[in-house]
Amino acid sequence: MTVTLNDLLAENLNIFCWCNKCSHNKVIKTEQIIKKLGPNYPVPLVGRHLKCKKCNNTRDITTRPNWPTHGGQITRHTT
Repeated sequence: MTVTLNDLLAENLNIFCWCNKCSHNKVIKTEQIIKKLGPNYPVPLVGRHLKCKKCNNTRDITTRPNWPTHGGQITRHTT
């Protein structure tokens, strides 16, 4: 099952974005993206519609739920 933007909205979570080219990252509001892509859009595919503000990359941006901080590393990002 793929997580959708509506799933994030229901859990009050935003979207964590990571540029695989320059490692720039940012959290964006789920409501902002729902306006553009709709509530049933899969979170892992959101990166296809983003552009890194640091290096202008538009082809390799990873997106996932922005999980709350738990005081330690839960997972690490790998490319």
